[in-house]
Amino acid sequence: MKLGIIGVQNVAIAYIAIWATSPFLQYGDAYRALVLLAAGLWGCLEVARPCNVFERPTWPVILSLFYILYTGAILFLFDGMHAVTGALQSFILLFFLVIHQSRRDRLQSLVPVFWAILLTMPIWHITTLSVILGENARAARIGVRSGVEAQALAALGVGGYALVYGTLLMLPALAALAMKARRVSNEGLPRSLRRLPAVPVSLICANVASGIALVLWSGFSIAAVTLIFAMIPILFLRDDHPMRLAVFFFASVLVAFFANTLLQSGLQALLPLAEGTNYATKIADVLLSLRLDENIGTVSERMERYTRSIGLFLEHPILGTLTHRDVGKHSEILDTFAQFGLLTGAIASYLFFVVPVRAIRRSRAGFSATFATLIVVTMTFLFNNAFAAAGVALFIVFPVATLLLETAAQGVGTRQGVPAHA
Repeated sequence: MKLGIIGVQNVAIAYIAIWATSPFLQYGDAYRALVLLAAGLWGCLEVARPCNVFERPTWPVILSLFYILYTGAILFLFDGMHAVTGALQSFILLFFLVIHQSRRDRLQSLVPVFWAILLTMPIWHITTLSVILGENARAARIGVRSGVEAQALAALGVGGYALVYGTLLMLPALAALAMKARRVSNEGLPRSLRRLPAVPVSLICANVASGIALVLWSGFSIAAVTLIFAMIPILFLRDDHPMRLAVFFFASVLVAFFANTLLQSGLQALLPLAEGTNYATKIADVLLSLRLDENIGTVSERMERYTRSIGLFLEHPILGTLTHRDVGKHSEILDTFAQFGLLTGAIASYLFFVVPVRAIRRSRAGFSATFATLIVVTMTFLFNNAFAAAGVALFIVFPVATLLLETAAQGVGTRQGVPAHA
């Protein structure tokens, strides 16, 4: 079978995406060497392709290259090579944005990569959950670090921060797609699987079910709260109809007005259920913070880091501190503004949000998924650091899922005798 340039590129992209989302492949020089080979192969083939993204670069591509080169140089000069190595996760994230821009007018060509990712993700969800529920409730949190224990868990397929938050970024679009899964085609699947009409439905629903379970049981409080906020528009905001938006807006304002009371009541009810889990201490800290109107315990630690980055940015708004040593190290957006100043911070924010923001203006069928994804992107990068798997979720899974939502909507419109974009 002749693959062609796009087919070979897809094989390379699929390997890099699976490497970025798979705990099992995270450690090991051979796996990393294959990533470099795959990235180099993709780049060489892209240069050989007519009208490639390097011949006609878009603003996201130009700004991604600027961000990587500028921040890489600053990190090397002020903090050394170990700081550049620490930033590789964000550089790989932007590599996926460059891939997205190269296929932005032919997203259909990324559908096989989308299915390859969905075929593997439930494996890591299940292996991680089995350890969390069986042997070690803190397994996902141990995976945040790169010690011997984290490597041993990764060898068993147990994921940490990247797997949980990468899954979280995928969930809004996949959940919206699951609601219309019956109308999703088998295109892009291997031929042996195309004959099975239930494959797309099963894959999407399996990813949603196992993904939600992983996020809720992982012990990452911000991830669990973000998931709840993201599912609200998926369930109640199906399109951009003005009346739905108005109702959603006023309901959100009402909830925000009574947020303190509602949070205290809800957390008080959850506290007995969280007994013995990683959430118990955090729920108790948040409850005490709400009652005393000040930050306590783990909440206090995070707030101190966020305010530290904000303070450093206000002291050095133009160029930033230029060193990574003093920033809070718990918020990609705030830390970037603090370390590199206003312009670079604005560029980083633009790059994180550009694809979902553009999608929300173009996709009526995928409006709720895009709106929910914006919520997740905001809370992820505002309260946590960047990671490679975020690029897979934002620039491969999300755009292809919204494309499939549009295709499903067009199919319904055609069958009902209504134009696709009437």
